[in-house]
Amino acid sequence: DPLKENPTVAAAELLVRASPDLEVVSSDPQAGTLTIKNTKTGETVTMNAEDIKDGKLSFETDKGTTVIDASQNGESGSVQITGNGGQNVTFGAEAPKDLPSWVPIYPGSAVQGAMDSTSDEGRTASFALSTDDGVDDVVSYYETELKNAGLKVTKNVMEAAGQRSGMLSGTSDDEKRTVTVIIGAQDGKTQASINFQEKK
Repeated sequence: DPLKENPTVAAAELLVRASPDLEVVSSDPQAGTLTIKNTKTGETVTMNAEDIKDGKLSFETDKGTTVIDASQNGESGSVQITGNGGQNVTFGAEAPKDLPSWVPIYPGSAVQGAMDSTSDEGRTASFALSTDDGVDDVVSYYETELKNAGLKVTKNVMEAAGQRSGMLSGTSDDEKRTVTVIIGAQDGKTQASINFQEKK
């Protein structure tokens, strides 16, 4: 009885059979997998149902395997997506791990969300932070730090409707490292969005 062997796979199979656009190609209760075909696109996906309990989903298609890991890391949850071609994307509430020295976090600020993507071509990441310090303080800090890191820095500070905002960009001489910092005031705090890219 498939339901007794693996209730997770059996339940997923019932849901698939109820959809007119999907059909079950095969199910393996012992392996905990269910192979589904999209009848409109012809694409076949194999799900590893056992990993769902651990917050992980594995999808196999004709183009490769994608793993989505939504397990908790410490107090803040993160979602990690690993695809074929060496691509790895992480979303979370904390700053990206192993930040390069040329991408500083403003002292005393609170990181509010992040995205970190690595591939065969390099790394792209972004994170947002909030501080009680003024916009000019944050602009000045990043201008100094990016210059000290050896980057060419351009700065643009504006004021509209009584609100100050600023944007800085830093680029290395070989153009393999770039940083963009967008700073503005919101809800009585200064918000900053930091994006960086490092090419291999």
